[in-house]
Amino acid sequence: MARQYTGSAGKITSCQIGVFAAYVSGHGHALIDRALYLPKKWTDDPDRLEAAYVPADAGFATKPKLATRMIARAITAAVPFKWVAGDTVYGVGDIEQQLRRAGKGYVLGVSSAHVFRSWGKRPPVAGTAADIARTRRPSDWKRLSAGAGTKGPRLHDWCYLELADLIEAAEATTSANDLITLFVAFDYGGRDEIICAFKRMMKDGVKPEEIDEELVNSYLFTTGIPDPDLIVRTSGEMRTSNFLIWQAAYAEWYVTPTLWPDFNREEFYKALVSYSARDRRFGRLSESCDKG
Repeated sequence: MARQYTGSAGKITSCQIGVFAAYVSGHGHALIDRALYLPKKWTDDPDRLEAAYVPADAGFATKPKLATRMIARAITAAVPFKWVAGDTVYGVGDIEQQLRRAGKGYVLGVSSAHVFRSWGKRPPVAGTAADIARTRRPSDWKRLSAGAGTKGPRLHDWCYLELADLIEAAEATTSANDLITLFVAFDYGGRDEIICAFKRMMKDGVKPEEIDEELVNSYLFTTGIPDPDLIVRTSGEMRTSNFLIWQAAYAEWYVTPTLWPDFNREEFYKALVSYSARDRRFGRLSESCDKG
């Protein structure tokens, strides 16, 4: 207990302050970690620590530092989260860097005086958050509710402004990777891919008798990429969704009710176990039928 600022009261008062980690999904939310914030005058007083049964080696840690420890524990425990949200206390510094290194998304608050600078963007964007916000048109903003608070509705005005060329940044970040190959499809449609392939064949003067599977493959967007062996559909979706219509002819399908944000390593392992039990025939009869 100490006199300190608390956002709940909006003033300095005698209170205890804790840092809490809440896990949120489509199924609900729950607190999964917590830590008591100890003011420096507590951690610098061994007698007070001993009287309160606080370990003697509990050094002073800022609230953002406590949060980074919680994030690290969540990652170590393989908690399936994709992004982190936090208010202005946690908005800059170590937490942002930690989440970037871990490949996690984030929505973190900053003060109006925080300076932003874009990269890989033309024209460039630079200035304080307040200055950049003033350049936005009224139609760029959308007011959303974060639910009821202790002082009434919590309304926030949101505006999306891209500060980085994400494709360029992703290519630069993964340029040294050599273990897996990741293909990302933007504005892709399977029917459009096939139509484009045949239009290109016609433009190249390909004769009907020259067309076979190998030639068609060479005109698809995925030329040079092996056909998929396994296609995973999350959210219980039982349809092709105009995706890889040609390439998926002999792919094995795995459908799971798990939502995509919750599809973690364990769920991926389940898909591989299911795939390993399949009898892949590629249009032929099964071995049991052949023997019969």
